Amino acid sequence: MSENLLTRLMSLDGPASISFNSNVNINIWEDTVVLFSEYLNQLTVLLDLTDKKTSVTVTDIALKKAIESVQMTWVTMKPPVGQITEEVANKMPLTDTEISMFRKAATEYIKLMMWNVRNDCVFFPLEDNSFKDLKYKLGVLASVLKLDLWEEKFFIKEELSRLILRKIKTDTSKWAEINLKLIESKIEKDNVVPESENLCELLNKVIGHCTPVGTITCFLKTFGIDYYSHVSLTIDSHISKKAKQLMLEMDKYQKKYYRISANITTSSKVSLRLYITLRKLCNIMKGNFSQREQFLLVIANYQTWFLESLIHWLMTFKVECQSRMSRALEMDKDIVLVTYMLKFSNSSVDVLSCFASITQEWREIDYNNADVAMMAITKITDLICDSVKFYAEKIHTILRNNRYYDEQVHHFDVNDQLCITLNNIQHVSSYLDCLKHDLEWEKTAAAMSELHDSEEIGEKCLNTLNRLIDNCKEEIAMKSELLVQEVVGRMSRDIRRKMDLLTRKDWKKSSSSDPLKQYLQRNMATLQQCLHESVYSLMVQELWQTSIKIMEQQMMVGQLPDYYQILYRHLRTLRIFFLSHREQLNVHCDVSRHIEERLTLNSETTQELMLQYLSKLCQDLKTPEEDYGQVALKAGYISETHGYVTIYVKVINAKDLPGLDTTGFSDPYVVITLQPRMLFQNLRSQKTKIITRTLNPVFNSSFQFHNVLSELLKKQGAAVQILVYDYDKLKRDDFVGEAVIPLSSIPQLNGNALAFERTPGIILPLKRPSMAEGPLKVLQERSQKDSDAKEFLNERQNLFNNQRKRTDGNKNYNALKFLLEY
Repeated sequence: MSENLLTRLMSLDGPASISFNSNVNINIWEDTVVLFSEYLNQLTVLLDLTDKKTSVTVTDIALKKAIESVQMTWVTMKPPVGQITEEVANKMPLTDTEISMFRKAATEYIKLMMWNVRNDCVFFPLEDNSFKDLKYKLGVLASVLKLDLWEEKFFIKEELSRLILRKIKTDTSKWAEINLKLIESKIEKDNVVPESENLCELLNKVIGHCTPVGTITCFLKTFGIDYYSHVSLTIDSHISKKAKQLMLEMDKYQKKYYRISANITTSSKVSLRLYITLRKLCNIMKGNFSQREQFLLVIANYQTWFLESLIHWLMTFKVECQSRMSRALEMDKDIVLVTYMLKFSNSSVDVLSCFASITQEWREIDYNNADVAMMAITKITDLICDSVKFYAEKIHTILRNNRYYDEQVHHFDVNDQLCITLNNIQHVSSYLDCLKHDLEWEKTAAAMSELHDSEEIGEKCLNTLNRLIDNCKEEIAMKSELLVQEVVGRMSRDIRRKMDLLTRKDWKKSSSSDPLKQYLQRNMATLQQCLHESVYSLMVQELWQTSIKIMEQQMMVGQLPDYYQILYRHLRTLRIFFLSHREQLNVHCDVSRHIEERLTLNSETTQELMLQYLSKLCQDLKTPEEDYGQVALKAGYISETHGYVTIYVKVINAKDLPGLDTTGFSDPYVVITLQPRMLFQNLRSQKTKIITRTLNPVFNSSFQFHNVLSELLKKQGAAVQILVYDYDKLKRDDFVGEAVIPLSSIPQLNGNALAFERTPGIILPLKRPSMAEGPLKVLQERSQKDSDAKEFLNERQNLFNNQRKRTDGNKNYNALKFLLEY
């Protein structure tokens, strides 16, 4: 019956493919149960024979086949749901005796195999070949333990687990001790660096041995062993002790050789490599434990072993960064274009790569202590800022060495190499905007706030970092502007030559600006094509300002208005030209406004310039710095026929005049004039009588100016000029002071001259004018070619040049006192 049943089973796809339905006879399932009992008894006999010295040799192959038969039949032995009655279920073939016999035989077999575990099995390290060997030796044992015929807890399995665990720890410790002994350097002195390098190599092997492999984990789980957690804990006790010891020696080494940069650089690189390797190992070992168990690992505190080394890492970062930049620039001295679209050279790419390496290494360091991390981030940020400035300075040196600043060169054109050099600074400085993200400022600042329980601390840290970046950007912007100024300065010689046509030689021709525009067009096309947008913007702005500065410098003075009007048209032409190259150009900068004001002023007629000057005198309400007295007077006008008016002026008195004679007194008189004389050519000046030996003369003198066009009363700048003089018999009369009244402020008298006596008087402080910029300056320049300008200027210069010092001492101005006295 068994043979027929086995034939039927083997004809199917496999034991697991046997299924039941309502049409299958229940006897088939009962036969399968009987077959399982037979296979189990066979396995029990084989296990029992393995432990006895008989002529029968039981091989592992036979045991494996027997176990497989039991396992396969066990799978097919599940009864059909709903078809097994209680009577059938009670006819199970496995009696207590059979199970007991199996457990006894299996226990003896396990005891026998425990000898192999002690003496013939290696549990660390488990690599491909060693694991295959272990699995071959313990494969049957694992299969026996997997059979679901044991009690929930049985002593022999626990004993086997303890044995394997001890063997794992022993093998791991032995391996660690041997390999740690091998890394010791034969150098008797200063051996910490080579030993640290050797430890890094060993740690890389340990990382491989501690990284979980699923097949190894599952196999040893059969024996109740969490293999990788025990291996990690054992290896940790050896590795951590050695690593900590080496870092203490490294600290001593670096203190000893802190003045020798080569030693510090080498040792820092080695210690950083050791740190990164320990970090990888620590993360792998932590993964072999639950969160609650990770405190068992000594290596979890590895960051505290590198506090002293961290400072040297940062120093090494800076030295290596600047060294790498210098090498890159040296190789890049001929300014080779990387790609046409990128518009910068290899050196800037290499520098940015260096910056990225530093920030990447910091992220790999991943320091947990917020205080230490913030200190390091601040130093790295400062380091990169210094490196950007260092690079910009080196660019200056390259340009200087390539004679870009050589003023002896007669002609200068912008070329691709120069543009690329300027772009490099902008390209390198752009990395400053990446530091906030790459160095995780906000994350570290938040950790600082949490550590010190203060949000203010985190904000202060961020402010410090941002300030470092802002200061660096400002300095780089100044450096870039200086470079741009140097380049434009080199172009200025050509600009001057071509501007000379526009301002001097051919200024009347509308085409005189063409040579200048052609030169600028050629160079600005290169600039626009090759320069970075931000640098191009600076360059165009500087070119615009330099061009109009040169235009103003070369502009002839003292010309007639038509010269300046044409020059203004040339200026507008240049403005349109520059705007066509850069719409956002600030064409109304201070330099531009200044030349426009100057051209506008010089374009005015002589009469208009006089009126502007007099208007400023009328509007000058500032209290004089020195008191030259006051004059009281009345003024008004009466309308006449045919659009004319008569202007009445009465000089009442003067107060607190300065003494100009040797006696300390003066002999004052007043001159009344309508200004500018060009508008009042038929009206002569009028003057009062001379009052001798007084500083407070009373005049009560009235004057009339007939046939004044009424429209001139509204003319801005037209005024009544009051000049006070000190009479001198032997020399020219001394000028005391001046006051002006705008004609537009004179009131109209009601009908006749009698109304003039009832008109309120006015008090004006006397002032001593000085030569000033503006309209008077233009009149002075124009006086060589314009007789009216010359006459007006001579009148004013007589006042400027005839200002004698007072002989009665300086007095402060007191208009209130004068008013009360009046």
